[in-house]
Amino acid sequence: MSVNIPKSEHHKHRLLARSGLNEIVFCYGCKMYHVHYETISLDLTLKGLFSLMEYLQKCIQENAGICDDDIRWIELATPSKNIRLYFSINDCKSLAGLIVQSIKTIRDHPPQSKWN
Repeated sequence: MSVNIPKSEHHKHRLLARSGLNEIVFCYGCKMYHVHYETISLDLTLKGLFSLMEYLQKCIQENAGICDDDIRWIELATPSKNIRLYFSINDCKSLAGLIVQSIKTIRDHPPQSKWN
């Protein structure tokens, strides 16, 4: 099954990290970091990107060895009471790695305009 992941086509953007269909881009128009992972899309500030990475790393440390790494049972809180995101240990590792790669890109190749 192929999933059509929305890209940041309406604004100029810069690719920061990609792994398969998963990617993180910085959108110059809305000054947000668009995280496309599997069927989930998140719009984050730089602070939000760091917070998500720290949370994922904490989940990996706290849950390693407790359950099968492929079972999605780690819940990520959202602002909405009706929306819950569940990740496996492998999902957490993969998404955290993508975020780390994007942060390295930001640090190694800063853009001409200020990052949010």
